[in-house]
Amino acid sequence: MTNVIDLKRARDDKNADKDQEFIDFILSQPQTMTAEQCSQARGILGWSQEALAFRSGASVLAISQFETGTRLLRDVTKQAIVFALEAEGLMLIPGHPPMRGENVRGMTPNPRNGKNFHLVE
Repeated sequence: MTNVIDLKRARDDKNADKDQEFIDFILSQPQTMTAEQCSQARGILGWSQEALAFRSGASVLAISQFETGTRLLRDVTKQAIVFALEAEGLMLIPGHPPMRGENVRGMTPNPRNGKNFHLVE
């Protein structure tokens, strides 16, 4: 008996593995949002620190101290903030000010589904 191999399915499976590897790679990268980008993004959206805190789950104190440079944030806290900003159509690219993107959903996954969301500051 010979084994029949479905080439289309084999290619799809191989591409799915590559896609998942890429997604895993992106998710493993630390959030690189700067304090200046955070403040600028809030300005674009017309949000106060309180509004960003409400939408992200981060504390007002953490956002305030991050923006003034007196505090570094945990990656999960930055992820929560970036997710909230990207959900409003903003793009955060390292080395550039935040900008609106057309039909942008964002790359940052919802941190509320993560195992360490309870660590958000």
